[in-house]
Amino acid sequence: MLYSNASYKARTVYYDWDIWEDYSLQWYESEHGKYLSWLTEEDGYIVSKGTLISADYYLTDSDGKLYLYDMVTDTAIPIDGTLYNHAGKPINGFSEDFAEYVEIQHTKKRK
Repeated sequence: MLYSNASYKARTVYYDWDIWEDYSLQWYESEHGKYLSWLTEEDGYIVSKGTLISADYYLTDSDGKLYLYDMVTDTAIPIDGTLYNHAGKPINGFSEDFAEYVEIQHTKKRK
């Protein structure tokens, strides 16, 4: 009977059991879309290039970047601006509990 030189060694397989990353927002981030939260007038208002804008139909990501929702293409378009609460302080209106995955349209940038 023949055995290899390594046959007596114990075989240990190490697994990465940290499966919780599969359920985090980090797993779903991609170049095509990301998890965004819808904003409403209750969240506050947006100031973009000196113009006050209602927060309805706008979305925000976990970094506080703002997006306009385009109903025709069902995508989010990045915009320049800041979300303010009704007290006039800049805020991040992102809520992980209410976030949903939305495709982002990178070709256009609106004000």
